[in-house]
Amino acid sequence: AQGAPPPAAPPAAAPAAATAVPATSTPDLSRPGSLSAKETVLFLSKLAHLTRMGREVTQTAEWEEKLLGTLHALCAPGGNHAMALRQEVFVKVERNHLLGLRTRHPKLHEQFFQLYHAAVGKTLFHRLQYILAGQDWDAMADTFWLKQGLDLILSILAEEDHITLAPNSAQIPSLLPQSDDPKAPALTTPPRPAHAGAADTPELLPKTAALLARHSAFLGKVARLRVADLVAPLREVATRNAHVAYYLWVLVFPIVWATLQREEQMQLAKPMIALLSKEYHQRQAAVRPNVVQALLEGISLSQPQPKIPSELIKFLGKTYNAWHIAIALLENHVVRYPQEARCFDALAELYRLLGEEDVLVGLWRQRCTSDITRAGLALAQHGHWQEAQDVFFRGMQRASAGQVTGVTKTELCLWETKWLHSAKQLNQWELISDFSRAVDHTELQLHSLWRQGEWSGVKDLLPTSAATSEVEETPEVFIIRVYAALTAGRVAEAEQYWKQAVKLLLDRWWKLPETGAAAHIPVLHSFHVLVELQESTRILVELSSAQRPQHQNPGHCRTLIQDVMETWRLRTPNRWDPVPWWNEILTWRGYMYGIIANAAKSLMEIHPQLVHQGHQLDQLGLRDKAWGINKLAGTARRHRMGEVASAILTKQQGHIEVQEAFSKLREQSKSCLEMEGETVTGLNAMEGTCLDFFHAHHKAELFRLKGQFQERMGDGDGAHASYATSLSLCKQLSKAWISWGGFCARQAAQSAVAAAEGGAVVVAGAGAGAGAGVGHDEDGARWVEYSATCYLQAVKHGPQRYRHELVNVLHQLAFSEHTNAVGRAIAKHLDAIQRWVWIPYVPQLLLSLLNREAPHAKALLLRLAVAHPQGMYCPLRTFLLERREAATRVTQTARQLALKAQESAVAAQRAAGGEGGGGDAATAAGAGAGAGAE
Repeated sequence: AQGAPPPAAPPAAAPAAATAVPATSTPDLSRPGSLSAKETVLFLSKLAHLTRMGREVTQTAEWEEKLLGTLHALCAPGGNHAMALRQEVFVKVERNHLLGLRTRHPKLHEQFFQLYHAAVGKTLFHRLQYILAGQDWDAMADTFWLKQGLDLILSILAEEDHITLAPNSAQIPSLLPQSDDPKAPALTTPPRPAHAGAADTPELLPKTAALLARHSAFLGKVARLRVADLVAPLREVATRNAHVAYYLWVLVFPIVWATLQREEQMQLAKPMIALLSKEYHQRQAAVRPNVVQALLEGISLSQPQPKIPSELIKFLGKTYNAWHIAIALLENHVVRYPQEARCFDALAELYRLLGEEDVLVGLWRQRCTSDITRAGLALAQHGHWQEAQDVFFRGMQRASAGQVTGVTKTELCLWETKWLHSAKQLNQWELISDFSRAVDHTELQLHSLWRQGEWSGVKDLLPTSAATSEVEETPEVFIIRVYAALTAGRVAEAEQYWKQAVKLLLDRWWKLPETGAAAHIPVLHSFHVLVELQESTRILVELSSAQRPQHQNPGHCRTLIQDVMETWRLRTPNRWDPVPWWNEILTWRGYMYGIIANAAKSLMEIHPQLVHQGHQLDQLGLRDKAWGINKLAGTARRHRMGEVASAILTKQQGHIEVQEAFSKLREQSKSCLEMEGETVTGLNAMEGTCLDFFHAHHKAELFRLKGQFQERMGDGDGAHASYATSLSLCKQLSKAWISWGGFCARQAAQSAVAAAEGGAVVVAGAGAGAGAGVGHDEDGARWVEYSATCYLQAVKHGPQRYRHELVNVLHQLAFSEHTNAVGRAIAKHLDAIQRWVWIPYVPQLLLSLLNREAPHAKALLLRLAVAHPQGMYCPLRTFLLERREAATRVTQTARQLALKAQESAVAAQRAAGGEGGGGDAATAAGAGAGAGAE
């Protein structure tokens, strides 16, 4: 890789400080101060090392020029220095420290590059071998050093060749035919005819002649371009711009790799793996772009693709922000080597870190061998956590009993991981704590213990110093350290841990890919937790300062704490975020509310004047703690986990305010409605609660829920009465109107079914004539009208939120057998409802003009056209144009059919006439034949 020594070149003048370097290894005694060859190399190595350390004295232009000038004078061919000394200085000083290639001085950089250019072989294999294996790039590991390797490759191009377009580029075809035979004579312009004179050639205008002259000059200039004219500027730009060098390397490396022989490719495979495994790449892990990204992308585009160990690809992908490049490589490996489990494991790990759960499930469905894995993954993918947990638990039990065969160890680990994930989603932290103790999983114990309030256990698991901890110090562990420090009152220690957690999270964020959001969302949640911890620290500091008797303004402290508590109410996770995230936020708030309530009592004793200043902090703390529990239960219920919500609500103990008591009862009732077999339990809990302390709209909501329980149990009359009671208490409750409307619609459907069955019985028993009067379903018409009235009332009282309920009204108007009943309901409430809510449904109303509900739709459209003509114009114009086109098509079709019928009739008449003439001729012929016979 080092090649032959550099050829002779003009000698360079060295600085006076190092001119006395003898040609032998011993110093010249006649010249005091001269150094031997060994001392020269050692001295220059010391200076180079000092320069790499970045000392201030070495960062000047004078230092760089003198040092690099001396170094180049010793390495360059020619002069009084022996070849052995030149090679030793070049190999042990320059190639170890790469000072010449690191310099930003263009002239010095070019001089040193020529030394490397002369020292390395001129073939692509030797150049690539030198880049991948021959040179140690440790000295330039903090820069994008591949631009030096790219420069070495581009420097051996045939620079004197003409520039030609690629075969796949867009080219204008030639005006003259071209032959593929290189020996064929060149085609020339066809000769002019002999009779053509000068008068036949028109003279060119001056502007046209000038245009053609400029174009001819341009074509001549382009034709004279050589490869050097294009490559030299690119090399200059790539040397100074890492992004250009990155894209050029990704473009050039696959081309170079494809030109190598098979033996040469195999010879470079191991050095390439060794280069990717170098530890010095870590210094560029935070740089974009970095060398590892370029190397991996170049490898991924190469054919044939060299095989890199899967574990190495996974590590490089997640460490150097080469996620998608590594995933493409591993996906290729999975296809090429389907029997290697390591490829699957590495690819699954990258999918998991990026949050690509659906893709991960697809990968496992392709790989797994057990139906337990397929069923459990499908259930977990659709959010059925309890069923998924049961499936995985049964699989783990069977595996422990030795009843499972053919399942790999990785798949068994997947069962355990998914079982734990399901337990987290189901808020089963006691179960997780027992499991983590059994398997001695420290980090899992920490996550479960702090949520259960066992701070002594957390303290035992976390040593005081992070350096002596057996647990990997991840941002989540540092956050738990902050929790423990704040609950113990060690604010200064908590701030230190908080800073370390922020640093680690920022590093994790920077390592994530720029595209996609699934991987960033957990980090954003962790930042949310850190913001809450910072505010908690502020609360503890304010409480500590306010508890001093000499504090001058304790009311200000109370106001600040109230502001933070109000902010916490407004800042919650998203409704679709998983339950463990909600649990983490609200559980910590519950601890803080308890600390605030306990501190408020001592604060009142120290500052009695705070008693008469509105709500006390202890009351606010208890109120917000109850609010947090209800909020967490509501989130679990919205995630279709009624049992989890009921278990969370059982933690609500002690005296709570009326508002939170209502929230608890409402969430408890909705949770029972979500679960099967809990209808009676929910109804008994509601009937056993005294409603006298609740407000009217709270009572109305509870009676609405009671009606749903009664309807679920089959008590239609009781449900009807409960809905009526709910709306008598609060007529503006749109939810009650919607629930009552749904109940009436279901009653109408049951009446229609009963009427149809009754009609069938009558027809079967008394004949078709006796069943003619059964079609009048007065009961069904009444229920349909009630249902439409309820939906319209809901829209009337909540147009912004519940205007979509008009869909139910239009559906009943179009498809119900009792269109007139729905029309009566619409006519009664047409003036009471704001007209603009009908605008989105104008196209449906226009189509209704063609059906039986046309009178009711027309009345509604007329009112809407008067109120909002602009909103009616475009849909109405489109409708009329479509009707006109439809009518035109029908007319044309009818004419075509009539014309075809006429043509068919004429053809039939002609055929009939021809057959008649032929018959007469046959008769005549027969008669003539008969006469002749006689």
